[in-house]
Amino acid sequence: MSAVGFIGLGAMGSGMAANLARHLTENGHALHVYNRDLAKSQAFRASNEGLSIVLADSLEQLASSCCIIFTMLSHDAAVKDVMGRLCECFKQQPPMVSGDSPAPQRVLVDCSTVSPETTAAMSDAAEAVGATYVACPVLGR
Repeated sequence: MSAVGFIGLGAMGSGMAANLARHLTENGHALHVYNRDLAKSQAFRASNEGLSIVLADSLEQLASSCCIIFTMLSHDAAVKDVMGRLCECFKQQPPMVSGDSPAPQRVLVDCSTVSPETTAAMSDAAEAVGATYVACPVLGR
């Protein structure tokens, strides 16, 4: 299984990431997390003691270690910034291929509630670097 990442540990993201971390831990995997405020990442790991959670120091580190990345961000500008940076990382670091194994597909699952225009632009940006963008908006707590 390819590593799974989660970006955005705010009010909604932290609950979603905890559920995902629980599932991954039960199946012998870790959840890689990133939040621009490192203290939030550290608090998230501390409040989910016993779960396998890896803190990424940067978006670039998360992008280089994860093929599936979930985001839960607060607004369109944040989504454009984060997705743009992830796509730039993907462009600079093609997926590793080992032996006869095909390169893993990179998938960006955006759970943020953003405009249709932002969704279309992010889908195009992901496609341009060989990734798949999945719009999966979540409303309410």
